[in-house]
Amino acid sequence: MSAGNESIGGTDDTNEPLASGPVLSAPDMEAVDLLIEHELDLARATAARPELAARLSAASRLFSHLDAYPTEAPDAALADATMARIEQEERAKEARMRIDAPRGGSLTSGRWPDLWAVACVALIVVGVGIPLANWMNTRAAEAACADNLRAVGGGIARYVNDHGSMPQQASLMPDLSRLERWTDMDNNRHLTALTDGKYVEQRCLCCPNDRTGEGYAYQVPGKTALLAWRAGARVPVVADRSPVIELTRAGLPIGHCVVNSPDHDGLGQNALFTDVSVDFVRSTTLMVPALDGMPRHLENIYLPMSDAERGTLEEGLDKPSEWILIDVFLLN
Repeated sequence: MSAGNESIGGTDDTNEPLASGPVLSAPDMEAVDLLIEHELDLARATAARPELAARLSAASRLFSHLDAYPTEAPDAALADATMARIEQEERAKEARMRIDAPRGGSLTSGRWPDLWAVACVALIVVGVGIPLANWMNTRAAEAACADNLRAVGGGIARYVNDHGSMPQQASLMPDLSRLERWTDMDNNRHLTALTDGKYVEQRCLCCPNDRTGEGYAYQVPGKTALLAWRAGARVPVVADRSPVIELTRAGLPIGHCVVNSPDHDGLGQNALFTDVSVDFVRSTTLMVPALDGMPRHLENIYLPMSDAERGTLEEGLDKPSEWILIDVFLLN
């Protein structure tokens, strides 16, 4: 083994000449590894492998030359400059992460760029985040309400199949000629026939947004309710709470009642149709197909039709005795 002008020489236990030149032989490499393994302690390495004594000695002499290799003394100024640079970067990082209070009580001396950034983020949250959250809540409520009405539709279908009639309670069938006000009828209690017969759960009879708990508006029993259901005509049979009742209780004029149900913030109402489909309709006025002698016509689903209004759009809550019994009229 050569290193500069010196090489590991001599013979091993086989009296063969040791390798010389720039390439280490296998025994030379083993001697170097053994010496390094024993932390360059020649005595310990030799004690471990006496047969490599000559090679270990030569390797040890070569390693000793490293101690004599000239080196420059460490530059204290360079070390100090490096530490100062590191400290400067750390202080700058801390400053970027901190919003300093204004000095001397003056607001104008604060870190306005940081404050403006916080204000902008807050405005984005208020201007976009809150409306988006409200929209998502509205859509979720509409979907939950629609699911309720689909369950009611399935319950009505099974009830009609079992009983041959629309859900109704005999005790809630007043003499309309003697009934003074529609608000005295509690019409949607007819739907309790579905819960009594285990056709639907009680929670499905009320929109999740209905804070009054009055429940859905249901078709007032008349001549055409069952006919429409069986004929496949697409006619509303259950919908969100009637706005007419709210207006009547508040003493407000009803007119043609273009106000939507209060269950969805006046945006519209979910309606269950006789084909067991559910739609979110944006108006209380819908086109009703021809049925039982009545031609196709517009109707307000929350108002009753009298003989005087036949063929025209209903206006106001007529007396119960004036109802013609064959129009769409959904009542709580």
